[in-house]
Amino acid sequence: MNEIDTTEAEAASEAGIQASIEAGTAIAEASIEAGTAIAEASIEAGTAIAETAAALGSMDAANAVVLLAFIFILALFLGLELIGKVPATLHTPLMSGSNAISGISLIGAVGVVAIGTHYDSLAVTLLGAIGVTFAAINVVGGYLVTNRMLAMFQKKPQAGDK
Repeated sequence: MNEIDTTEAEAASEAGIQASIEAGTAIAEASIEAGTAIAEASIEAGTAIAETAAALGSMDAANAVVLLAFIFILALFLGLELIGKVPATLHTPLMSGSNAISGISLIGAVGVVAIGTHYDSLAVTLLGAIGVTFAAINVVGGYLVTNRMLAMFQKKPQAGDK
């Protein structure tokens, strides 16, 4: 390579680095906005679940099963609606930011197992166990994806570096 080629390569490299920084900033800002929307929806859902849990104390087992199945179906539709509106470029950063929500889902699923055990309802206990399994997979997968994503931004050692 001659002197002109080296200068052009360095300029192109700098431009590529600058474009990557700008793209990363845009993704981070969009991820924060999407995370805020999810957090607000989760707070509203948490309030509804708290009110429902208070009502469960005065129900028999059959009504409790119907109510918990209804909550499960609503949560399913809410999740599909939220994920469906997220652009593909934001799925990885958003997944890393939603680990706390997945942890809350895990706690809720453990609560469903406890309620199913209390009422001796096999169906509720099994739904809760399935919820625990999927929430745990989501939490672990989220952390693995986050770790992989962060590894992409680490500076790679050059051939001459130690």
